[in-house]
Amino acid sequence: MAPSAPSKSFLFPVPPGPLRILKNSNYMKYFSGQLVSMSGSWMQSFAQALLVYELSHKRAYWLGIITFAGQLPAFLISPFSGVVADRHDRRKILIWVQVIEMVQALLLAALCFMGVVQLWHVVVLAVVLGMVNAFDMTTRHAFAVDMVGKSDLSSAIALNS
Repeated sequence: MAPSAPSKSFLFPVPPGPLRILKNSNYMKYFSGQLVSMSGSWMQSFAQALLVYELSHKRAYWLGIITFAGQLPAFLISPFSGVVADRHDRRKILIWVQVIEMVQALLLAALCFMGVVQLWHVVVLAVVLGMVNAFDMTTRHAFAVDMVGKSDLSSAIALNS
């Protein structure tokens, strides 16, 4: 009797635990995009902190002001952005969020490269980013739930956090 070919499940086993969700091609695309986006956001946060530290002549309280300016709008708007995410196309909301975040980052970069950036510019742009992040957080979590079934929901939530 001729040996049979190995089964596909033997060649490509489904990974156990939260990584099983990465077999879902739609979620993998989404997760990869979020990985790139979040990496850029963290780099911007770090660079913005350095910029504020230099612009404020090393006065650390300005770092707190900028952080507060970015977090307060997210805290206040999140309940309303959750309603928007529930009532409208989440994919379109996430696309708009990414576009606005990109414009905000490019505007800050342009101000820096032109050498005209001031602390109030950074405060205003931090407020804008905080408002946009309110929509990003609520919509992103709801969108992940839309893409996967109940069996993979806990994995999607774990990786999406």
